[in-house]
Amino acid sequence: MIEPIPRFSAGPEIHASEHTALWIPGIQDAVGDREQLCDLLDKEGIHVDHPDVHYQEFKTFNKKADWMHHKTEQEVALINEQSHTILIATSFGTHRTIEILQQCPRVQTVVLLNPPKNEMSKNNGNDNEAKSTEDTSTPAESMLRPLALEMSDATFGSFLERHEQAYEHERHRMKTELRGLREGPTFANLLRKCRQDVQILLVKAPLDPWNIEEELHHPNMRTETMETAFHYPHVSQPERLAKIISTWIKGSLQSNRSAVASSVVPTELSVT
Repeated sequence: MIEPIPRFSAGPEIHASEHTALWIPGIQDAVGDREQLCDLLDKEGIHVDHPDVHYQEFKTFNKKADWMHHKTEQEVALINEQSHTILIATSFGTHRTIEILQQCPRVQTVVLLNPPKNEMSKNNGNDNEAKSTEDTSTPAESMLRPLALEMSDATFGSFLERHEQAYEHERHRMKTELRGLREGPTFANLLRKCRQDVQILLVKAPLDPWNIEEELHHPNMRTETMETAFHYPHVSQPERLAKIISTWIKGSLQSNRSAVASSVVPTELSVT
């Protein structure tokens, strides 16, 4: 049974923007996937904004090779314009978040959900040679089913419907981003270059076929393991994930406040 999530309040001394997060999406990231998680976080005082409408449509984007750079540019601009200090990234979005952090020193708190290993983009269930002649599943279902085995039939049905629609209209973008994952640096190498002053919550699911099995290191990183989840815990277990995220963010903001307070040294007044 999921325990009630304690009401989160950063306190009157914390500006509202310090508990407003920006969502950094993965490759297949339908809006409906994150609605329930974001609603739960909003009730705990953590409002999550989305950059989706700020990306140019892939089919009208002239420089396809610069697509990932375009997405990152838009996210950095939003963070700077809206003064976000929290990022919540999922899947391939976790890889891009490391670069975003280099350009956004205001961001001090980061949640990374299931960073994927690069080679899994080549083994996502779309291998036609391995597919049974009796298998009538669609390309989207072949890709997503192994990543969502813990979902109930009802949850997976609505999840698949959302992604079937996205795949129909965005498959070329998805293929471009999958190639970017496959050919890009590993998450472990990216993390080694990450800013040292940021606080990171890494949420991992060992059952996820895209799970990174090597040890990941950062001086200010806490790892939470969701043993029964696969690649989309924000869809399959939003209540549990919301509790993990809100509890950690509350502690992270308190830690940041304490660090700032301890760095302020009172000036002694000399009376002559």
